[in-house]
Amino acid sequence: MLIKQITSHRDDLANRYQQVLRDNLFSNRADLRPSMIKQIASDETEAILNFLNQPEFSNMDRGVQLHKAGLGERTVLRLGQTTRQFLLANLEQDHIPFILEIVDEYEEGVVQGFIKGLEEYHLGEIERTRNALQRGVN
Repeated sequence: MLIKQITSHRDDLANRYQQVLRDNLFSNRADLRPSMIKQIASDETEAILNFLNQPEFSNMDRGVQLHKAGLGERTVLRLGQTTRQFLLANLEQDHIPFILEIVDEYEEGVVQGFIKGLEEYHLGEIERTRNALQRGVN
């Protein structure tokens, strides 16, 4: 039922994601270009469907991808909020607890992956800084 609902309203969900990405454009890293917004929104919609359809889908990998795309933590959290709001508005009340459990599982993995990407990014920055300092000292 959830898959059917998302599939039938795929464009609406992608549009909501695009709006979130546009509204939070300046809270992201500079490497996120406005021309990327539509593709990121579409990919996020597909990622949720893949998570629901494919047990082997890695939502942590999706979080890493969002970080690599340049999204900030605020934007990632707003995407999750938008997913929940979309589902609450489009699903029957009887299914809400079950749906929220599934969405929370997806979002938890995305956030963990995003944090992993953030940590890798900071470690790379530290290493580049260390190398630059070492070259400066030599």
